[in-house]
Amino acid sequence: MNKFDEKYIIRLANEDDIEKIMSFIATEWKADHIFARNRGYFCYEHQFADKVNYILAIDKETSSLEGILGFIEASRSESRKDIWGVMWKVRDNKENIPFLGIELMKRLMVESKCRAEIGVGANPKTSIPILKVMLGFHIGKMNHFYRLNEKAEEYRIAVVKNKVILPANPSLIQYRLKELASIDELMANYDLESNKEAIPYKDGDYVNRRYYQHPIYNYSVWGIQDERQTMRAILIGREIHFNGSKILRIIDYIGDCLALSGLYEEFSILLSSRGYEYIDFYCYGIEEQSLSNAGFVLRDESDENVIPNYFEPFVQQNIDIWVNSSVSNVTICKGDGDQDRPSLAIEVN
Repeated sequence: MNKFDEKYIIRLANEDDIEKIMSFIATEWKADHIFARNRGYFCYEHQFADKVNYILAIDKETSSLEGILGFIEASRSESRKDIWGVMWKVRDNKENIPFLGIELMKRLMVESKCRAEIGVGANPKTSIPILKVMLGFHIGKMNHFYRLNEKAEEYRIAVVKNKVILPANPSLIQYRLKELASIDELMANYDLESNKEAIPYKDGDYVNRRYYQHPIYNYSVWGIQDERQTMRAILIGREIHFNGSKILRIIDYIGDCLALSGLYEEFSILLSSRGYEYIDFYCYGIEEQSLSNAGFVLRDESDENVIPNYFEPFVQQNIDIWVNSSVSNVTICKGDGDQDRPSLAIEVN
C-alpha cells in the first residue's frame, strides 16, 4: 500500500461503473465525445460481459471518480496479452495527489498482466515527456506514407503541390490481394497465431470484433498472396468519401511486412479501378523500403503536399501521430488503440 491507496480505491471497472465513466468523459474531456453520449459504442469498445476495460481512481472520502484509464486488448491470450491505453484523464482537482495518472498507468500494467502497453496519439508536449521520463517508455512518431493516383486530374481532399509518382521496380515479384469477406474465410486462409511473438499480437477475436463487426465503419480485409498463393500477411483498409472524392486508408497490417514490396501493381489497380485520389498509411516499425517498393512516398517535414488525417470534422492539414510503448520492438498502425473511430456522438444500434 502506498499514498495513493490511502486516498483512493484504484480498481478495474465493471458494468455498474459505465454511466459514471461516461459522465466523467463528458465533464472532463468533451461533452459530445462519442464515449460520453453513446453507451452502445462505449460498450462495443470496452465491455466484455461484466468486465469493462478501464482502471479507475475513486476518492475514498467523497466517492467521486478522479481518474480513468481505458484500454483495449489486442488478444485474449494470457501469456501474450498486449494492450493499448486510451482515454487517460485525471480530474483537474487540487486535492488530487500529483501524478495520479502515472499511478493509474502503473496499476494498469500490473492488473492487466500485459506483455506490452502501447499508446497511440499521445500529446508530444504533455504525456510523451512524462511517459519517457517517469516510466521509461519508448516514444516515437508514426511515419505517414501515401501514394497518389497519377491519373487524377484534380485533388479535392489532398493538397498536391508536388505530384511525386514512384516507378515500379521490375525486379520485384508481384503479389496479389485476395479479399476476405468474413473472419471464417480469413482464418481458413491465414494463421494469425503465426504472429504470436509479434507485438502487438492480434488474434481472431480481436480482428473479428474490431473490423468485421464494427457497428459504424465498413472495413475491407485483404490477404496478401505470394507467387505460390501462400498468404503472407493481412491488410485492412477503410474507404472515405468527402467533397465529391474518395480515398483509401490502410488501417492495419498483420504479418510479414516485406510482403508489402510485392504490391505495387495491386495498389495501381485499386487506385485506377476505384478512382481513389490516394492511398495513405500511418505506421510505426515498418521499413520505408517495403512501402517505397509498393509506390508509397514518406510525408516528411519537407513535403509540400497535404495528406489530411482528420475527417470528422475534416481538417485539411498534415498531422503527426506520436506513439509510446513499454517495450521497444513494436509495430503500430493507424487502427491500433482508438485512433480510427468516430469522434463525435452518433447513433449506434
